[in-house]
Amino acid sequence: MHDLSYLKSFADFLRYIRSSYASSQYPESYIPLIARVATAYYTCRSYFPELVDRFVAFNGEVAFAISEPEWKNSPANLKSELNPVSDHRFVARVIKGFVLEGRAALCVLKWPSEGGEFALLWLDQSIYQAHQVMLDRPDSSFQISESETCVHYKLDFETELERPEFKLLRKREMILLARSVLYREQIAYAVLAACEAQKKPQLTPKLDLLLSVVDEAYSAEAMTHAKEILADALPSILSHEAAHPFWKWLGRFTGGGI
Repeated sequence: MHDLSYLKSFADFLRYIRSSYASSQYPESYIPLIARVATAYYTCRSYFPELVDRFVAFNGEVAFAISEPEWKNSPANLKSELNPVSDHRFVARVIKGFVLEGRAALCVLKWPSEGGEFALLWLDQSIYQAHQVMLDRPDSSFQISESETCVHYKLDFETELERPEFKLLRKREMILLARSVLYREQIAYAVLAACEAQKKPQLTPKLDLLLSVVDEAYSAEAMTHAKEILADALPSILSHEAAHPFWKWLGRFTGGGI
């Protein structure tokens, strides 16, 4: 398991990947780790600072749930909603297509009432566990220890909530959050790809350059370097028959852009 005490900055997280990946017994564990740190932890820290201690207590096993069937990568197309019933009671309609296994999930939903356009909703696993349907996809299952596999689920349910933990976002805030999450996730995947393709020494200076310019906020320069690393590293990784199907999935971010 990964120690989350190093979570001081995004750059520190990337350095952790670089320094520890080669000696890891379970390199697949870094894939869900990146999803949790680059998306869920960033969102929690930015919008729910009062829940960061809970996030760490859960050992980071918190999902960021935004994608839905036919949403076309646009929050405007989300079907999930959070509707107020009274001052403290709400009904959540949750339809998510790709939710990482964990002890909680930060869900993005539409907010049809006044005060915002989207809602970020924290749900403990106990609320949605009975509705989890595991995805039967080889690119969504990862060996994280000798006896543990981390998988993805889809969710489709409705539930009434009493005093839920949520924050409202305007459209522009949601767009900026989505861009920041994508930026952080793809930068981290580029570092991971460089580590996986470590037999290519020409990637070392490119990785050094990426880590020298990466920042907490979106950086077009860093994204450019990440694309170059992915374009160079992925063919080498995919040339191995034993390569995890995740890398083929990630390949869609090269050529056409991240």
